[in-house]
Amino acid sequence: MSTLHLHLRHFETFFWAAQLGSFTAAAERLNSTQSAVSMRIAELESRFGVSVFDRLNRRIVLTPKGEELMEYVERLLRLVEEIQEHVAAPEAVSGIIRIGVTEVIAQTWLPAFVETLHRRYVNVKAKFTVALTQEVMERLQGGSLDIALAPGISFEPGIQARSLGTVEFAWMAGRMLELPEGKLGPEALQAQRIIVLPKASFHYRGIEAWFQAHDVLYRPSDECNSMSVVAMLTASNVGISLLPPICYRSELERGELRTIHTVPPHQPVEFFAITMPEKFDALNRLVVELAVEVSTFRKSI
Repeated sequence: MSTLHLHLRHFETFFWAAQLGSFTAAAERLNSTQSAVSMRIAELESRFGVSVFDRLNRRIVLTPKGEELMEYVERLLRLVEEIQEHVAAPEAVSGIIRIGVTEVIAQTWLPAFVETLHRRYVNVKAKFTVALTQEVMERLQGGSLDIALAPGISFEPGIQARSLGTVEFAWMAGRMLELPEGKLGPEALQAQRIIVLPKASFHYRGIEAWFQAHDVLYRPSDECNSMSVVAMLTASNVGISLLPPICYRSELERGELRTIHTVPPHQPVEFFAITMPEKFDALNRLVVELAVEVSTFRKSI
């Protein structure tokens, strides 16, 4: 038998290669290279003198000995995870966490979240992606993100979601845009130029649902993939939009934006820290707990 010494990284690599079905996917999950993954698996196989994977076209599957090894590796990684969660000091927690966020979070408490993350877990590196809700969720489900911080209503079975609180949204217009007097309903707003985020956004779907709930045809006029630009266009009297006052307090105080009083008002939007159901994700859970702690959104009492 080989005298090669195996390390925890060999067993983590074996686990993720088996879970994801390819060395390429395992390399991305471990922030490594495909050649490094292949080398670790080859070293593991050399050490034990057995093949743990069968190569089938572009996928890999466990051999009978690989299935047997997986039982031990799961127990090992579960024990390591328990040690990290319950025994290890925060400075001993390490790894790379890939987080997708939507723009409302990016404009509010994301800086405080990043600062707290690096202060508490000095050896954790974070990679952030700011995108629309649909893209963030697709990347989470595709495995290129570990956590999504995004709005939602319902989730597929198995997806884990912790509430980050709710955000108020209000229809807004620029100071010079002429509007009818009094509280306005969907029929009155329908006559205005409506500026929205694209269909891949929770913003678009939320506005669409608001109109449809009152049997009013939803006809957006302009789309933009940046909420900041949508707000700027709204302040420039191009049209109206649904915006979170928490992000535009200065513009509201200066009178560049004004709230349109509507009947009915738009319901608050709940945001979540969302993860896929994976084993051995102690770092994910620690970061989710931190997001819940740092979030400045309104929490339920």
